[in-house]
Amino acid sequence: MKGKKLLALLLGVTLLMSPVQYAQAEGETEAPVNQEEHASGYIESDLDQNTPVYMPMARAAAAIPSAFPTDIEAMKEKYPDNRNQNPYGTCWAFASMGLAEFDLINDGTANRNVDFSELQLAYFTYNFVQDPLGGTEGDSAQYYNENTDTNYLNRGGNFEYASRRLSQWIGAVDESNVPYDKAADTLTKGLPEEYAYGYNKAHLENAYDINIKANSNEVKTQIMQHGAVGAMYYHNDDNMNYNTSTYPAYYDPAKTGGGHAIMIVGWDDNYSKANFIGETKPQNNGAWLIRNSWGFQCSYFWMSYENASLMNAAWVFDFNANDGYDNNYQLDGGIETYKCSKEKVANVFTVQQKHGVESELLKAVSLSMTHETGVGYTIEIYTDLQDAEDPTSGMKQETATTSGTTTYAGIYTIPLQNSVRLTPGTTFSVVVTCDQSAIDQEQATSMANGDKMVWERKVSRGNNKSFYYAYNRYNAEPEGNYCIKAFTSNNAMNDAEMVADAKKAVTDSLNDIIGSNSLTREGTQGKISDSLTKAGITDVTITVGEWNKVDATIDADGNITATVTIQYGTAVDTVQLNKVIAKLALPESSSINAVYGKTQVGENLLGADLTVDNKKLIENLNAHVFTTEEKNWIANGASVQIYSNINNITDSVGETDQKLIDAIRKKDQKIGLYLDISVGMRMLDNNGNEIAGSNRLIHEPHTEFTGVTALPDELISKDATKTRTYEVIRIHDGKAEVIPSDFHADTKTISFTTDKFSTYAVAYLDTDKSGSSGGSGTGESTEPGSGTGTNHNSDMNADENTSKNSGENSKNNLENNSQNKAENNAGKDTPDTSKVKSPDTMDNNVLAFWLIATALTGAGMFFIESKERKKENKEA
Repeated sequence: MKGKKLLALLLGVTLLMSPVQYAQAEGETEAPVNQEEHASGYIESDLDQNTPVYMPMARAAAAIPSAFPTDIEAMKEKYPDNRNQNPYGTCWAFASMGLAEFDLINDGTANRNVDFSELQLAYFTYNFVQDPLGGTEGDSAQYYNENTDTNYLNRGGNFEYASRRLSQWIGAVDESNVPYDKAADTLTKGLPEEYAYGYNKAHLENAYDINIKANSNEVKTQIMQHGAVGAMYYHNDDNMNYNTSTYPAYYDPAKTGGGHAIMIVGWDDNYSKANFIGETKPQNNGAWLIRNSWGFQCSYFWMSYENASLMNAAWVFDFNANDGYDNNYQLDGGIETYKCSKEKVANVFTVQQKHGVESELLKAVSLSMTHETGVGYTIEIYTDLQDAEDPTSGMKQETATTSGTTTYAGIYTIPLQNSVRLTPGTTFSVVVTCDQSAIDQEQATSMANGDKMVWERKVSRGNNKSFYYAYNRYNAEPEGNYCIKAFTSNNAMNDAEMVADAKKAVTDSLNDIIGSNSLTREGTQGKISDSLTKAGITDVTITVGEWNKVDATIDADGNITATVTIQYGTAVDTVQLNKVIAKLALPESSSINAVYGKTQVGENLLGADLTVDNKKLIENLNAHVFTTEEKNWIANGASVQIYSNINNITDSVGETDQKLIDAIRKKDQKIGLYLDISVGMRMLDNNGNEIAGSNRLIHEPHTEFTGVTALPDELISKDATKTRTYEVIRIHDGKAEVIPSDFHADTKTISFTTDKFSTYAVAYLDTDKSGSSGGSGTGESTEPGSGTGTNHNSDMNADENTSKNSGENSKNNLENNSQNKAENNAGKDTPDTSKVKSPDTMDNNVLAFWLIATALTGAGMFFIESKERKKENKEA
């Protein structure tokens, strides 16, 4: 026990030294009863100490027994087992939910298995969510756990906080929806907003604040009726006598310890004062039976009537699980109030549009008057207001006017003399006239830790929805709103009305849809469903029927037609979808998403590349190459991928191509390499998939490309007495021609420019440095740069054997390749390659002469020929 007492004292000192500050003075105590096992946390409300005294009118005194209940064990069996708030300071939430559970059990609408969530109440007390009807817009509360050492679960609360949130219809929800064992998670993750209003099992209908010291018999009456009342006291464990024959006994002649909320569930006027410990005893017998929230440890105990630390307020929570109300029209989202100084005030509300609701019935009004008792009031209802800033500018509903007088201070739900029908979209007012200043007005007090906000609270100001009457007119309240609420029930539509209501929403949704080639039946169904969900329409079946679509092109508009069917119950209706798809705009080159990729080079090449100015290429493709169909694809968002390939086809060049080259090549010019160079494109849709039929070759892109290919060593002259020149010959559309090229000795590469793609050949010619061509010794002199191409010299040294072997190897390779091709193509519908003339790198009839010539000149002539892809060559 000494350890417990010391820990409680240390925590109390810590709280007193805390740097947390309120913007306005606010009492706060939060010391544990037994810190090792549980915490307490109650913030004393102004109403706990300054509780109005009720002065009952003369009436027959009800019989109040001297003790209640007569069988405590039977009472314990009737109600749920004690809850355990450990390890947080949430006693106030446990006591508040306990009051709800006891009341509903006494009403016969729940049994001892009822279990409401304390965590839901605690979290949304500190973190407010705007109500579903939007009336509390502008009111807020948010707790920043990261800015303080005391998280919201240990900050504490009180019955006033709880009564405000519960009257706003935040709770009560089942423990299974928001379980207490998930409390730690909420410190960093919070709770989904849907749990604020969406899972209620019962509504707080009335809340009474009774002075337990002055009106003890009233408190006893309420305990018998509702099962319990809530109260707050300051607990000091030194004052608890655990050594009694029944339950522990508590008496504190002073006000010491930390604030703690409990439930009072009974009393015994004859409970002996001798059961209390301490040098100072109560003067009289009598004690309250207390239900605690520390689990089975000190689950019930007796507290002397004369306990000095028991605060004045005894709170009664009157719940209803079947009140018949669907809507709570309210403006006050705060949890603190002060008394308005005006006697005649009003709130103005707008009836919400809700699917399936033809109209609403205003059945009751809630008035909060927690600072006064015995208040006389008159409630008047005005509908269809002509001026939203004049609460009486509409039609007064005379039969609904209701008058009465309150008893205790508190929050009252007052049924109207007659219900009032409200039309969605209209504005109505609740005008309240009291015989004294009594109506509560919301306020907010924020709390900070130095310059860091800990608990930020705001209430609406100047929203022109609350009005007071003064100087013979109604004036807008500039501060917080009045705590006046209106409860309505929904009048449901029949099947046909439900469909008609949904049809309006479907029509609006279709009007918002823009026709496009990408619009689909499924997408349209989804858009309609989303629109209906936002409008609160979830129970009507919507079906988009047969989808008829003609895509728009760059030449003509398109259109979409479909029938949308709406069904609810036995009622069915349709809406026609008819959308024009505007003609597609011709794609501008600058807006085309096109990429020219890396050139793909065949494995039998040392290296090659094909480059181009991408911007110019796209401009020319768009101007000269893209077909109408391709432009339509692009206009619909297709991207273009442009690719190129360079392959060595020396071993497979066709006879027709060879003849075309023979017709223009120079005397003694040799063919060393044939290349097939191609450029093509494919188009991808918006999902990155290749569009069927879009992959094709581009034989004439109307744009110059720069090609470069590395030459194998055997095509590089090593004879210092010879000059070797190179040419690039292109075959396109059945025509061979020499195109501009350059040989780069340092990199052993040849480059060229071209704007047509098919078959290419690289040819070379060796000449004596004295001017004669190699091979015969009698041929014409070929100077560098002669012919139609651009030639560059290659002066390389090599011995005669090297030159001879190179020539023989070239001859043997070409003959072997030709023979292999003929064998591979045997039995196929292909030309007889045995009759194809090999490149003229040797004279088959005069082998000896070739060898001598090769030895003398040390050079060979090479020729490159490439196959055109645009048009297939016909074999001779």
